[in-house]
Amino acid sequence: MSRNPVQGRTLFFDYQAIPRNDYCCEQMRYHHSCGEKIIFYIPQYREYGIRVTDTIYQKINSCPWCSRAFSVSLKEKFFDVLSENMEKEIGIDDLDQAPPEFKTDEWWKNRRL
Repeated sequence: MSRNPVQGRTLFFDYQAIPRNDYCCEQMRYHHSCGEKIIFYIPQYREYGIRVTDTIYQKINSCPWCSRAFSVSLKEKFFDVLSENMEKEIGIDDLDQAPPEFKTDEWWKNRRL
């Protein structure tokens, strides 16, 4: 169960550029390299999205150009593991108290997810 009341829509972390080695097709590389940051990546959730506003995004599961599926999002797992780590239910308002590893992709890489 997700602890995010606006599941898949509210942005808690800074938008990240798609890592250079993670372009799935030439179209994605082209649009990203020419300054069109249509798609971004949130490493904490291992999630790709399309910016709607400065604070809202729409999660996407595959590339809009070549249809390659992206890795499975860890957003729900993020809140489960963080709640377990902090020994309490975690909500949106608690994210500023999260340990440093949860502010990067370190939390899921350390757990080999």
